[in-house]
Amino acid sequence: MNWYNEEDVLRAFPQTLHKDYWRWYDGLDEEVQKNWIKLQTAFLRHFKTDESDEFGLRDLESLRQGKDESFSDYY
Repeated sequence: MNWYNEEDVLRAFPQTLHKDYWRWYDGLDEEVQKNWIKLQTAFLRHFKTDESDEFGLRDLESLRQGKDESFSDYY
């Protein structure tokens, strides 16, 4: 949240959700919806999987398909 304050982030967050996840968001307590740390925690608890632990964002960023590597071998 370097460039935005908590209020801006909390207001924008629901707009980033796919429509299928609105029910989850709407079901949260207002206290959670109005606190960025609590919202992050609730989001991760609900959507984080064991696979996401094994394959983090840094892993994704470092992936490169080899010159002669097929897509199926790469993926």
